[in-house]
Amino acid sequence: MLQDISYAFRNLKRTPLFTTIALVSLALGIGANSAVFSIADQVLLRVLPVRNARELVFFTSPGPQTGSVYGENMFSHPMFQDFRDHNTVFDGVAARYPTALSLTYNNRSQRIQSEIVSGTWFQTLGLDTILGRGLPPEHDRLPGSHPVVVLTYDFWKSRFGANPVILNQTILLNGRPMAVIGVIAPG
Repeated sequence: MLQDISYAFRNLKRTPLFTTIALVSLALGIGANSAVFSIADQVLLRVLPVRNARELVFFTSPGPQTGSVYGENMFSHPMFQDFRDHNTVFDGVAARYPTALSLTYNNRSQRIQSEIVSGTWFQTLGLDTILGRGLPPEHDRLPGSHPVVVLTYDFWKSRFGANPVILNQTILLNGRPMAVIGVIAPG
């Protein structure tokens, strides 16, 4: 076996271009495989960091839509209210709508990715805050009556330097004043 290995290395030394191409191909293949597995692990294999993650159900609505919706797998707000108010099967029903917003604070503006969530979001998913509080279900009762925002931990750290003074401060989202009422726990 040692003779075979020695013979293989001698042959590789004689053809440096082939050896280089083979090693680069192996390195790229292993790197690509690792990257794909890392993505698959994060997206498909790991459990979401919420309470009872294996019991979560994602509502989808294939086929013709009714009501005012803006994309696939979206329900109108009245349909969400109907699900929430007449639910006899699930522990809770929550809604989210991802959107880009313009954030202004201390005369500095930036475009951010955000989610508009229902008042049942924190309770249904069992999300905790490290600062302040999350949204209670009562925030869904009167549209626009609670202009508040809860920051993610990472955004709080990067944009506000993890400064707890941001709590109860007013920020502008798309030019509308919103009070910061909490920061979600990391994860």
